[in-house]
Amino acid sequence: LASPSAASSSLAADAPRTIAVIDVGTSSVRMAIGSVDRSGQIQLLETLSQGVSLGKDTFTRGEIARETIEECVQALRGYRRKLEEYGINRPEQVRVVATSAVREASNQLALIDRIYAGTGLTVEPLEEAEVHRITYRSIQPLLQLDEPLREARLIITEVGGGSTEVLQVDRGSVVYSHSFRLGSLRLRQTFRRLRASLSRLRDVMDLEVRRTLADFVEQVSREAPLELIGLGGDLRFAVRELVPDWDPRTIARVPVAALSELTEHVLTLGEDAVARQFRLPL
Repeated sequence: LASPSAASSSLAADAPRTIAVIDVGTSSVRMAIGSVDRSGQIQLLETLSQGVSLGKDTFTRGEIARETIEECVQALRGYRRKLEEYGINRPEQVRVVATSAVREASNQLALIDRIYAGTGLTVEPLEEAEVHRITYRSIQPLLQLDEPLREARLIITEVGGGSTEVLQVDRGSVVYSHSFRLGSLRLRQTFRRLRASLSRLRDVMDLEVRRTLADFVEQVSREAPLELIGLGGDLRFAVRELVPDWDPRTIARVPVAALSELTEHVLTLGEDAVARQFRLPL
């Protein structure tokens, strides 16, 4: 017979592990807390998000302002308290990552040091190759459940605040990946100084997007049909507006015409009007 201590150890090994990941992003600091069972299945327990405009500083002045750093530290202190509520108190239980706004900041190390001193959390700026790997792994489980997509030629794109990740996938194998310095917040900060009408601003942004992606578009083979999969907060917002009964655990299919119509409508509105109509924080 197994001893009580051995039985207890066995039960502990079978018990789900509670873990968390924190994303120090371009316009917000987000955290997801989940439970992982022995088979690797993840159950999402709670998500949190707090706006912090790191990208606004990086993309306009090249470094993150001291006030913004302190705002980030305060947000992470609140998250640290939430982690303690879940019993997450060991380094291996939480991963803190950062993307383009931190990666490109000239005072990146000062931010990382301040966060560690203020919260005990170690921030890991992700290199582009790691971002591509995570992007693909995040969509893989959904592709496995959809046989036509699993066998198709895909373009997977994730539009963030500071960059856009693009992967070309052919029947499950990544054949191309690239990170473009083309994000929603970066574009807005770049062209904010232009005192132009909304329609003119839209034309300038459209031209910049086409110019940046021209080489990629040219190299994509058109010999067979392509499926486009979009990821990211902006697209999740669009899907929630266009597919009210969408289950976020599934892939939503959105007609390009409907997405274009929503985009054109949003572009006619100022920031305050967008926040009011769609109940978004400023």
